[in-house]
Amino acid sequence: MTDDFALTDYTVTISGTEREAGHAPFTYVVTAHNWQTAVEYALHAHVDGAPPWRFLGLRIESTEVGVHSDDCGYAWNDLRRRKEVAIEP
Repeated sequence: MTDDFALTDYTVTISGTEREAGHAPFTYVVTAHNWQTAVEYALHAHVDGAPPWRFLGLRIESTEVGVHSDDCGYAWNDLRRRKEVAIEP
């Protein structure tokens, strides 16, 4: 039995019209309850405050559970929720 309310890290890769000019897609790491919500979070971050033309040609390239290793060969936007750490004086 799986915990449908458990939060999981997802890696979501999104490309837009910039791919036509040879630019790499954008990759986001988010924490969500399921892959659909992970895509929603990543899309929101991708287009937040952008001009309307930014929405044209958006493509979800991939959605994967987990986070790629630090030596995977590319960077990503880390949007995971951070736990606050109490620092003792």
